[in-house]
Amino acid sequence: YGRVVETQSAYIPVKTINKVGEHSFRNASDMKITADGEIYIADTGGKRILVTDIDGNLLEIYGEGVLNEPTGIFVTDDKYLYVADKGAQKVIVMDRAGKVVNEYAKPDHPLYGKGVEFKPQKLVVDAKGIMYIICEGNTNGIVQISPAGGGTFLGYYGTNLTSVTFLDIFRRAILTEEQLAKLPKNLPKTPKILFIDKKGLIYTVTQGGSEDNTGLRKLNVAGKNLIQAVYVDPLPSAVSVGNYENIYVVSEQGYVYEYNKDGSLLFIFGGKDSGRLRIGLFQKAVAVDVDKNDNVFVLDQEKNEIQVFKPTEFTNLVHEALYLYQSGKYNESMLPLQEVLRMNSLFDYANQAIGQAYLQEGNYSEAMRYFRMAKDTAGYSDAYWEVRNIWLQNNLVTILLVLVLIGALWKL
Repeated sequence: YGRVVETQSAYIPVKTINKVGEHSFRNASDMKITADGEIYIADTGGKRILVTDIDGNLLEIYGEGVLNEPTGIFVTDDKYLYVADKGAQKVIVMDRAGKVVNEYAKPDHPLYGKGVEFKPQKLVVDAKGIMYIICEGNTNGIVQISPAGGGTFLGYYGTNLTSVTFLDIFRRAILTEEQLAKLPKNLPKTPKILFIDKKGLIYTVTQGGSEDNTGLRKLNVAGKNLIQAVYVDPLPSAVSVGNYENIYVVSEQGYVYEYNKDGSLLFIFGGKDSGRLRIGLFQKAVAVDVDKNDNVFVLDQEKNEIQVFKPTEFTNLVHEALYLYQSGKYNESMLPLQEVLRMNSLFDYANQAIGQAYLQEGNYSEAMRYFRMAKDTAGYSDAYWEVRNIWLQNNLVTILLVLVLIGALWKL
C-alpha cells in the first residue's frame, strides 16, 4: 500500500578495502569492477588510478605524473582505461601497459557551445567506442564524442527535462520581457553519474529529480526513458547494473537501493554512519558496482574505503526467480518465488511475478488472486479482462437467444 516494510537482511557486509598494497585512497571518487574481478579506483587526491583485487593486493597504478584530477573512469573489455580528468579538462585513454594512446579535449564544434567549458566528470564508452560524458556545469545533456577523426562531437544525449510550476506560468503571463530576463533561468539539472549495460542502454541518476525528470533514468539509443521508478532517493550519487539487469542506486546518505529491470523496488540497505565507523554504513557513498558473484561494492569518499556486501540466501532466491522469470521460464520461476513468499509473505514482487506467471499460462483466476495480494491493479485488470472474455465466449449464444426471446415477447 505504498509503505516501505522491513524484510530479511538482503546483503551482509563482509569486507572492507581501505588500502591497495601500501597505498591509501585520497578522496577517491569512482570505481569500476571488470569481468575478471579487478577493481579500478579513481584516486582523485592521489592523481592516479589504483587497481586491486578483492583482497586489497596492488595490481597496477596508472596515470602517475599524467593525471591532474581524475574523477571518472571506464574500463573496456580489452582493458583500455578511459579517464575523465576534470582538472586537465580532457578525457585520457590508456592501454593496459599504462601508455597514453588518446586524449580528447573540448570539441571544436559550434553546436557544443562557445562559452561552455569542457570539464569531464564521469563517462562510459559503448561497443563502437563512442564516449558519453557528463561535464560539470553543462546543462545541455550528456556529451557524445566519437573517436573518429581524433574526436568528433556527435551532439547532446539524454537531456533532462525542466519542470514548470504554476508560479512560472503566472509570471510569464504578467511580467514584461525585461522583468523575466532578470529572473533565474529555468535550466535542466545535470545528471550526477551514468552507467552503460551489456545491451548498450545508458542509466543516469540526477539529484532532485521530479515527475518529469526522474532521479533514475534508463535510456535507449534515442535517449528515451524506459522506466519510471517507484521511489528514487532525492540525493542519488551512483548507479550500476547487476547480473540480472537489476539496478543499484546509491545515495549520498549511504542507502543502497536495488530495483528490478523495470524500476520496481526490491531492497534498501545500508545507511548513514554517524561517525562511529560502523561497517555496513557510509559517510559519503559515491560509487557502486557488482561483481560476477553478485557481491556489491560501495566506495565511501569520506571514509576512503570500499565496503563489500554479500547477498543473503533470501536475496539469492529473489535473483534466481528474477533470472528465470525474465528469461521467459515462468513455470521454473514458480518454485523460488513460492520459497520467497514462504520466507516473507509481504514481499510484493514475488506475488506480482507469480501473478504474471499464472497470467502467461492462462490460469487467470489464480493470477487475479496473486495480483490482488501484490496490489498490482494493472495486472489484476489484465487477468480480469481475460476472465470476462472467457465468460462472454462461453455465454454469448445464450445471451443472444435470451435477447431474441425478450424481443419476441416484447413484440407479442
